[in-house]
Amino acid sequence: MPPSLRLRQIVRRALCFAVTTGLFGQAKSSRQPEMLLTDEGLLAINAPNGWTRTRGPGLAFFVHEHDPDQTAKVWIYISSAPIGLKEEARTWRSTLNLISAGFEQRFKSGVVRKETPIELPLSKSKAPVYTFLSGESHNAFEQIIYVVDGYRILILALSATDKIAFERSRSDFHTFAKSYRGSVTQVRQKNDQAYNVGDSSPNRARRTMAMGG
Repeated sequence: MPPSLRLRQIVRRALCFAVTTGLFGQAKSSRQPEMLLTDEGLLAINAPNGWTRTRGPGLAFFVHEHDPDQTAKVWIYISSAPIGLKEEARTWRSTLNLISAGFEQRFKSGVVRKETPIELPLSKSKAPVYTFLSGESHNAFEQIIYVVDGYRILILALSATDKIAFERSRSDFHTFAKSYRGSVTQVRQKNDQAYNVGDSSPNRARRTMAMGG
């Protein structure tokens, strides 16, 4: 398919998605709804307020405004893991268990704490929340919100090397997660590509503390 035609398909589906999910003018917020472009398609989620998107691991990576990328003590990122479809044996529960087990194996003094699920009002769902404490100075604190999104889990993560920075950033992180409204993501078909709401493309390796990155 010519690139120009593929681009028109993406834009058309994104606009249809925006209309059907009320992305424009219906969110209960004075902030204009946003869509993030990633290498797996579009995410209907607002960038964290007061944070800047920059280069880093995952689908999107953010640091506080004015924080140097290389020396930031806290950051937010989005990653993903496939479930269902071609991963029939993997459910979101088994994926969470696998991540937790891998973390505990890697960090012998680490602690995994299951938190109260967070309400995602715009997608009318709840998302599991886990906090990972490595017991080490690098990536010592991480909280992950797992969002089931079609045939993948979106991994929304707040990671920090400093406890104070971690605690101060949790409110921004939760507000960020609550702005999630859905996605327009890439899926492969037999002879071409199409973009569908809630589906996902094959996952690429992602670096997270909990997943061993």
